[in-house]
Amino acid sequence: MKFTIFALLLFSSMGQASEYSDTQLSELKNNWFLTEPKSYSYTLRHGGVFGYTINRISVRKGTCKARSQFVYGKKHPWKKSKCEGHRIHELIESVQKQELQGVFQSKIKLNSEYNFISYYSTEPKTEFTDQDWYFEILSFKAK
Repeated sequence: MKFTIFALLLFSSMGQASEYSDTQLSELKNNWFLTEPKSYSYTLRHGGVFGYTINRISVRKGTCKARSQFVYGKKHPWKKSKCEGHRIHELIESVQKQELQGVFQSKIKLNSEYNFISYYSTEPKTEFTDQDWYFEILSFKAK
């Protein structure tokens, strides 16, 4: 009996554990486009089990500039980077894509003032190990 209960608990924990539906994520992205400040900046930290990258993103009147620094054991030098994939609406799209592909678990936190995803971590459904990834938006400042 104990084995049956353990097995049921184990397999039920392996189901998709999404916090937000695709519709809710689409609404977050659409709301971001409606409330996006004209100028803002933030620090984006993203990575997985084998290090992370820090991106400093600055958007001025729709024009984006970025610098990045890779960290794995030690910090590498800052270098000019691209904004592609690091804008807030693109981060929401990456969450949507991952959630549709399936996750064992995920966690989403929203920025309380602008209502965008400020933190996302996931354990994707995959046959490979160590595929966990995350991103976190730090120091968001609207100007």
